[in-house]
Amino acid sequence: ITVGTQIQEVKISGTSDRIDLANNTLRVIDYKSGHTDPKDLVFTDSGKVSDKWFQVMQYAWLFNKDAKRKNLPKDMVSGIYPLGTLKSGFLPVIYNGAPQLTEEAFNTFENILHDLLETLFNKEIPFTQTLRETDCTNCQFKELCRR
Repeated sequence: ITVGTQIQEVKISGTSDRIDLANNTLRVIDYKSGHTDPKDLVFTDSGKVSDKWFQVMQYAWLFNKDAKRKNLPKDMVSGIYPLGTLKSGFLPVIYNGAPQLTEEAFNTFENILHDLLETLFNKEIPFTQTLRETDCTNCQFKELCRR
């Protein structure tokens, strides 16, 4: 990534809970123990995305990068299986009204990721402590910021 005139190397990784093949479509799946609102998995043109959308898109994006090197089906979806409400079934990410992930969807994710990384590495933008203390519950740095 390039921030200003500086080039910063960034390693992106992630581990999905499951990758399977259903009806000749690759599914990249994350299990969630609580409730998931299907609206959290819909991409809108506002540019703002939920953390759940971002997470499962990251897994699919990473897998897609690897899948291009292998002879795998081209159809791919990514989403969440909410274990708290199993009757909901698999909830896919929706991009442009469809669950099928396209190169456009992956390019959009890449642009969002790039913008996020540019912000993180921009020394002109200070880090600020979150105002939502519930975000700190499982944070490994909560002792550092004294929450």
